[in-house]
Amino acid sequence: MLTIVICFTLVIRDTKMFFRADWESDDDLGAFLSEYQTGCTKLGGFIDPDDGLCQCTVEVDTIELFNSDSELISIKNVLSKATIGAFIPDVDGEDVPGVDGIKKYPGGELSADTVFEFRDENGQKHFRKNAISKVLIGNGGLKIRNPVSFFSLSEFTIRDARYELDAALNQFFYHQNMAPFLVIRLSQRLGVSNPSPRYIEKAASAFRTGLYKNFGSGEYGCLKATVAALLLDRELQDATLDADPTQ
Repeated sequence: MLTIVICFTLVIRDTKMFFRADWESDDDLGAFLSEYQTGCTKLGGFIDPDDGLCQCTVEVDTIELFNSDSELISIKNVLSKATIGAFIPDVDGEDVPGVDGIKKYPGGELSADTVFEFRDENGQKHFRKNAISKVLIGNGGLKIRNPVSFFSLSEFTIRDARYELDAALNQFFYHQNMAPFLVIRLSQRLGVSNPSPRYIEKAASAFRTGLYKNFGSGEYGCLKATVAALLLDRELQDATLDADPTQ
């Protein structure tokens, strides 16, 4: 059992909270705000006599996320719900029947120890646990997602900071908005101030696949393919667009 100081949704200066509370739903947040204002004891907590803040015991509960193969539906569904990463399994696995592109370790019935392997739309391989981790607050009536952190609470290290930074950079680099965000700005600097959706989609696809005609490495984020898609497209080559002030 741990002790946690309860606060509102964001970190603020007059609390001891060091992470954002990711509530399961707006109803949970509303219940928390209502009960917190009417009394700390309703949450199963107590008032700390030293600082007057409400404190509650918390318990981490890890449960099975998907109970059967039919619930997986698609890679996109698993990617959005199975948020806990896993090491590469050292056991034999099998393809999930009825769901393309997903493999499970070990084979057979699903459990909280099952690990899914699949590639996302950017071609990046993922290993995700079939588990969901929740923090039960006070009497257990309120739940938040177990906050992710690479930092040890007892001793910060350079290694922890590097892991945290690496995870953040990977999240940004492989985000679905990265490709269109980048190509819009590249196109504007190459002479197309108001690129069309078709032009953006072509160049973004080149960024994701790493290929455009005979250019590129075939790897996600290849700038050679991206720039080729921007420079060789008819939207940049068409001289009639030079007379369009919006371009």
